[in-house]
Amino acid sequence: MKGHSSSMSCFYCLSEETLYKRGGVSRKEQRYGNLTVLDSKNGENGFSSKSSKVVEVIAPYNTPIDILHNTGEGLFDRIREEIFPPDTKFIRKSDLFVIDPSSFARDIRRVYLHSNYENIENLRNGSDKTHHLRLTLALTALVSDSMKPKARLVLIALGFLTNKMYSNTQAPTLFDIQLSAAAAWYLAEANKEYITMKTHELLYHLADVNKLFGNTGLLSTFSFESFYQFSLCGYSTSITRFFLQNACTKFLLHTSLRREIVRRSKPLGTESLKRFLSLTPDLGSSHVTWDGRIRDVQKIDKENIPIESVLYSTMYLPLGSLISEYSSPQTNNDIVFASCKGRKTCFRFVAAVVTTSLVGALVEPIEAVSEDRKLMDLRKIRNSLSNADFYYYSEMVNQLINYDGLVEGSLSGRREVIPVDSILGVACYVSTESSSIFVQANGAYIHN
Repeated sequence: MKGHSSSMSCFYCLSEETLYKRGGVSRKEQRYGNLTVLDSKNGENGFSSKSSKVVEVIAPYNTPIDILHNTGEGLFDRIREEIFPPDTKFIRKSDLFVIDPSSFARDIRRVYLHSNYENIENLRNGSDKTHHLRLTLALTALVSDSMKPKARLVLIALGFLTNKMYSNTQAPTLFDIQLSAAAAWYLAEANKEYITMKTHELLYHLADVNKLFGNTGLLSTFSFESFYQFSLCGYSTSITRFFLQNACTKFLLHTSLRREIVRRSKPLGTESLKRFLSLTPDLGSSHVTWDGRIRDVQKIDKENIPIESVLYSTMYLPLGSLISEYSSPQTNNDIVFASCKGRKTCFRFVAAVVTTSLVGALVEPIEAVSEDRKLMDLRKIRNSLSNADFYYYSEMVNQLINYDGLVEGSLSGRREVIPVDSILGVACYVSTESSSIFVQANGAYIHN
């Protein structure tokens, strides 16, 4: 393709705009199959004068979106800088994200993050920047009145589009469509210069790409920059001789080595292999372990477990550690989402239940509020919106109310034991006046 600032340079549509792109006619619908190959050969409809052989195999409209660079290293980073300007010379594109710093800082303190994300405010890399917006800022926007209503809606839309992918939460395509459209509308209304090429891909084409791939987040930067480079080392898009044989050989070698490392590490492995795995923990197999035997068990917890059981206050899962109030009264690591009785539910982790082996997790269900009481802090802004602004707001709220990766409620006081393998992900949450809003933070194996 031509440079990103060129007309019709989008992989997915034929938008004629250059630096800042809005919607365009679908490339897949207008130039499907051989028509796109001809465009590449002829240097037309967004293609450069040098044709590419790979287009004959993979059409541009059938490729993933690079989530990390389009979010954390793209739009998310820009929005964060507009909320927290890096210096006095920084020029905002609009006043949309201007805040009262002291009030907003107060509201951020209402957000509780699992320790998986305890250092994201350091913004060490693109992943931290992505997590900071999708968790810290998006959760704050759900309850904060120290930010403009439309800015809150942008943060919430972007945050939950990303949370859906990172948690692998199942939602209809309409969820992506409405949240993408809302974010695009409010940003373009403030200044069309927010809609750069990366932002255009994210907000105008994410719904279609997720529909095609299921969850394009799983095909993000690791695929783009690590594994693809390894598999395709030494090849250009114009040379395809022996391409499949060589690429597949590298792929098979890579996966076979990983499997062999896992096999040799069981049950104990050699000392040299242990040292190697201590430096590359992601290569090893994952185990569920527990620690911190509970000696003084509360009556309510004793009543809900087998008599011969022993309770432990900490459980280590591949998804993250669970630490109950028995271990730390101020823990943030005790909220999880799990699949029980055919639906996703939110729980507080109480203890690991062990007899001769791990039985399950003793948990306290979160009692969800009714739909008409859900997201009341956000619904307060509806009277400040009208026409198209109100339409996008109302569609967004409808989608969030039915999104099962978000639960608003409070502790139920009940206890039950759930299978460990039913746990889908850890949660982060923000407190409201009468309850808390819990959001599933992970669950998909996205490697950046």
